[in-house]
Amino acid sequence: MSVREAEMIEQKPAARRWTDMEDNLLHEMLNAGLTAEEIGKRLARTPIAIYSRVQHLDKKRRKRPAS
Repeated sequence: MSVREAEMIEQKPAARRWTDMEDNLLHEMLNAGLTAEEIGKRLARTPIAIYSRVQHLDKKRRKRPAS
């Protein structure tokens, strides 16, 4: 196996789990109009992680039955 092939199959590190506090901060920062880049810097996350979490929370919210 070449070095290039080994690099291609090397797994990335496991993602850090989101905490309830981070979810709350994410929500507050979105409501304040911050961008994914700004939020990512404050939460030490990538903009892609921010977009992904927003989608995950939106799907979770939509599954909840209306009260």
